[in-house]
Parts: sequence; structure tokens; C-alpha cells
Amino acid sequence: MSKVATYLRGHLTGEVSTRTDVREAMSDDAGVLKIVPEMVIYPRSTNDIRKVCRFAWQLAEKGHVIPVTVRGAGTDSTGAAIGKGASVVTTAHMNKIFEYDAKQKLVRLQPGVSIGALSQALSLHGTSIMSLAGSHAFGTIGGAIASAVAGPLAGKYGTIERAIDQLEVVLANGDVIQTGRINKRELSRRKGLQTFEGDIYRGIDGIIEESADILDNLRSNDAAGYNTIADVKQKD
Repeated sequence: MSKVATYLRGHLTGEVSTRTDVREAMSDDAGVLKIVPEMVIYPRSTNDIRKVCRFAWQLAEKGHVIPVTVRGAGTDSTGAAIGKGASVVTTAHMNKIFEYDAKQKLVRLQPGVSIGALSQALSLHGTSIMSLAGSHAFGTIGGAIASAVAGPLAGKYGTIERAIDQLEVVLANGDVIQTGRINKRELSRRKGLQTFEGDIYRGIDGIIEESADILDNLRSNDAAGYNTIADVKQKD
């Protein structure tokens, strides 16, 4: 592992640490699980994360698997922020709010921005983000998106994904994609790509087709409040 860390130190603009105390600090979250990573990486850019994922992918193709876990503040309790291998921590450097578009009410920011910092910044413009679960002034926006955080008013406003306009995503193989609403023509184009992104679109399409009967019979349930309140309003 020291050779991997040494290689990454020479190719990233961020830091790579294999110190025991640093690794221990990233070994748990708000839950009961604990996994000590083999190294901790503090990326400074999307390109750093891309390089980590690309290198890990290439090693996996040769039979040497190094799991990569991206971590925010570790306020979640499901174990999603911990893992062996490389712990990629976004809070140290990737914590910038770039701009706020008051007309569209859109903010562009990095995943390591805390919910508290974003709320404070938006308050200067007389607006706010949706109410999120009680963790979570210290939790990060990236972590909230990854775990689909919902607040006490989720029944009315939904979970955080409803507030997302676009994401820049680094895939497991190091490819970088932009997500967002697309039309049927663009969807068809992406499904035809002979890339990992194309594989994902085709895979999702296959899952939907195979699960069509199940999806058709699903009944919508509220995630908060009284899940049968709609029935009260219906006529007998």
C-alpha cells in the first residue's frame, strides 16, 4: 500500500496520508461500525478524484483491488462514509461555494460544503435550502445527496434530490459526467455510447424493463407524516 500512496502523492495536488492517527480518525461515522482505511486522501479538485478512481480501476483490472470511499463529515450513521482502501475526504479543500444565481435560485458549490455554511451563505440573499434532518449543520452537501437526506417536511418537499439541478460525477473508472434533465434524443445518444456512462444508461434501461410489472403495481407512500391522510379526504 505504501507504493500506491507514494504514486498518488506524486500525481495529486491534494495530500495523501497513511498515518495511523489520520486513518483512525476516518474509520467511523455517527453509527457503530468501524473500518480503518489504508490511506486517507484530501483531494483539491475533481481531477484529483478522477485520478484516484482511474488508478484504482486500473489496479482492479490487474487483480489488485483498492476500494475507494468518498467521505464528507461522517455524520451519517449507515456506514456509507467508511471503508477499507482509500478514504477520499472532501471537507478539507473541496468546500467552496462558487456562485449563487438569484434569478434561477441555483447555487453552484463543491461537495465538501457543510449544510450550515450553505444555509448561512444563502441567508445573506434572503433565501434558504429545504429543511434537512437534524444532523446536519455539520453534514456536507455531498454526503446529504449521497444518502438522500430527508427533513421533517419531506412529505411536502421531498428529499434533497428534488433540489438538484445538475451534478458533476466521477464514475468508478475515472470518467467524469454531467447529470441533469435530458430529452429523449439525448438519452438515446447516451445509451449508444460505448463507454462506462453508456453501460450505466443501458443497464438502468434493462432494470426498468425487467421490473416493469413491479413498478406498475407500486403504491406511492408518504415518507413522513400520516401515510394514509389522502384516504381520509376521499369520498366513501
